[in-house]
Amino acid sequence: MNLIEANIDDHWEDIKHGLYSIKRETHESETAKDIYDACKNNTATLWLDKDIKPKDGFLITQVLDKDFSNEKYLLLWVAWYKEQSGAKKFQMQIEQKAKKLGCKSIEFWTNKKEIRDHGITHGYEKITYKCMKEI
Repeated sequence: MNLIEANIDDHWEDIKHGLYSIKRETHESETAKDIYDACKNNTATLWLDKDIKPKDGFLITQVLDKDFSNEKYLLLWVAWYKEQSGAKKFQMQIEQKAKKLGCKSIEFWTNKKEIRDHGITHGYEKITYKCMKEI
């Protein structure tokens, strides 16, 4: 896999369908426009695989600071792959990129057990369950 940093304007039409699909499955508050704006403002990064069309797979990350310790971590904010094996393709390369960015860890959250299990098999620790009840 060859992850390359990409300009969101060049690929917006291809990736927005994946963003909307993810949004339908989650309860997260950010919108596709929020994600677009974060990429435009350089607070998030769009990554593409040279071997996969953007409409079939992309990753958006953010470098954030942990509360209290101020250690940097890389948030795998959005990952969209048509094939379930997509996450396996970027794991090693994203770890290298996180180290180059000065991050001490990588984090992601998901509502899918199979994605959580993928993380566990690649050395991620399950930290918490997130629950919500609308009232």
